[in-house]
Amino acid sequence: MSEQNKNKVYKNIFIADSIYPEVESIFKNHLNSLEQIKDDCYIVLDTNVLLIPYTTSKESLAQIRTTYETLISESRLIVPVQVAREFANNRPNKLIDLYQDFCKERDENTQIKKGRYPLLEFLDEYQEVIRLEDEIEKQLREYRKAIGKVLTHIKKWTWNDPVSLIYAELFSKDVFRNPKIDNKEIEKDLDIRQECKIPPGYEDSSKPDKGVGDLLIWHTILEIGKIHKKSVIFVSGDKKPDWWHKKGNDALYPRYELVDEFRRYSEGQSFHIIELSHLLQLYGANETVVEEVRQEEKQVYEQEVDQESTASNLGLRETVKVIAKDEIGNPIVNATILLIAENKTYLGGSTNSAGTAFFEIPKGRIFTVFFAHSNFPAYIKRGFDPVSDLEIKVQKKENTGSIICPDGTGYLPKFQGRLNPIRDTSDRLYLYADNIAIEGGQQQPVYFTLGKPLQLEDCNGKIMQIKIIEIIGSSSLIEFTEIGT
Repeated sequence: MSEQNKNKVYKNIFIADSIYPEVESIFKNHLNSLEQIKDDCYIVLDTNVLLIPYTTSKESLAQIRTTYETLISESRLIVPVQVAREFANNRPNKLIDLYQDFCKERDENTQIKKGRYPLLEFLDEYQEVIRLEDEIEKQLREYRKAIGKVLTHIKKWTWNDPVSLIYAELFSKDVFRNPKIDNKEIEKDLDIRQECKIPPGYEDSSKPDKGVGDLLIWHTILEIGKIHKKSVIFVSGDKKPDWWHKKGNDALYPRYELVDEFRRYSEGQSFHIIELSHLLQLYGANETVVEEVRQEEKQVYEQEVDQESTASNLGLRETVKVIAKDEIGNPIVNATILLIAENKTYLGGSTNSAGTAFFEIPKGRIFTVFFAHSNFPAYIKRGFDPVSDLEIKVQKKENTGSIICPDGTGYLPKFQGRLNPIRDTSDRLYLYADNIAIEGGQQQPVYFTLGKPLQLEDCNGKIMQIKIIEIIGSSSLIEFTEIGT
């Protein structure tokens, strides 16, 4: 084993040294209560908290505004820049949900079921039924008309819905904070935390952004503690286990790793996580408002639990890792990994600084794995069963790299033009290339055999040799070798 790999192994084995560098504090760390810190601390808001008012009454919205105004007047309310950006992405969904709910109300309440019963027409009581039916139908028409006006009003909202207007009035540039840390340092920290399950963020590793959002928020919190040497209350409805110690669905205590890390950054200050209803109660809001917000938080959390339960019943595995290494065991960074199921759907990802890509995988499905990197040959693994992680080793080859075209077309690095390899329903293989000559300029499409070289030339006279290793569905794995000009 190389010295570099030895160091990496030891670092992972002894990761607790980095998580808890001050051992004595484990036994002496004292967390001040919310009551003790509430008048001399910073309040940091999470995205889910900014979205709660979209489903509460105007009385609750007014009380939330009053609470925020008070904290802002004391320069103690913080909205991380990442939270603001996540709010921008999620706000439309709240309005869409509202619109859909009203559409459902309108469409489901169309008319009452009316029957014709000639035998009963002589009864005064039956005539009263007919009269009421006509009256109800008239009311339903008025009801649907009123809903239509509400829908028209919702459609006119741009960034001027009631919640957004309040935030626009309250949140000046002084409220927003962005951690002063280099993006590469964030990526490095994210890789370590996900590899070693250090909170926060590792629960979101399968997201397109690899869960960096939670980590950016956490670094904002750490920076507040470091600069101001004050305690922080993080207001959030997130109850995932990378923020909380949990028993079943019950969130019991903030993860101790977070509490201790904040203590070190802030030189002994305290860190708490509470929901919006608790914040309102802490600062004297009306109990009716507190209870309404609490019930809404409960409903949101129950929906999340139901979604997780449904995912579990469908056989979703938490996370599987694909680890890419070169011939001497060093991690291959920024490799493209594609997992293709038997039904030809696929999951894509890329390796981090540890050479690891994370995927959320359905149990009971078998995958073909494509590996590609601009400086490494193509690699394919068939019959991958995600009951365990996959480690692949690829030997570097001079002037050779590879690409994956997940959805039909793709581009070679530093080479003009687009490739479009096809496997049709008759299992015929042929290649179209936009602004690229194939085999000296043959008429396209050019038929080919998997693994057999094809020579390409672009508009600048650059020559590449390619091998199309495999095509599954619309996804192809291509290896290339630079020939020259």
